[in-house]
Amino acid sequence: IVGAANSKAWVRNVVELRLVPQALVEVSGKVDRPFPYNPEDWQTAMDNARLDLGDGTKKLQGVPLREVMAKWEPTADATVVRLLSSTGEVATLPLADVMADGDLRIWNVDAPQGITFAVATASGTVHALDVVAIVVE
Repeated sequence: IVGAANSKAWVRNVVELRLVPQALVEVSGKVDRPFPYNPEDWQTAMDNARLDLGDGTKKLQGVPLREVMAKWEPTADATVVRLLSSTGEVATLPLADVMADGDLRIWNVDAPQGITFAVATASGTVHALDVVAIVVE
């Protein structure tokens, strides 16, 4: 995925270009600055890793979830992060754990229908696939 002018946005040996719709993750709940997660806003903060999300190992780009959460400014009484998938599945993580774990990232996943998002550690622990919303409670 090539983004805005940035030193991390380069490719080589291109054999196909495919246009996909923009993908966002909605955020709501106990945050002072709710705005959707848009990967374009986080390109310079992203790292890459090779992860297996269930369909073989692929190179993915991701940003630490705690950095994104910090921008949303969770309220003082917030304690839980719920990750909602497009299938209705919900993964729940303690907010304190999310804020303490620099290895936990939100990853861009290239899928046939476009970009989806997964929350997993760079070391391979998958918490949620096809994340469409994050609710802070």
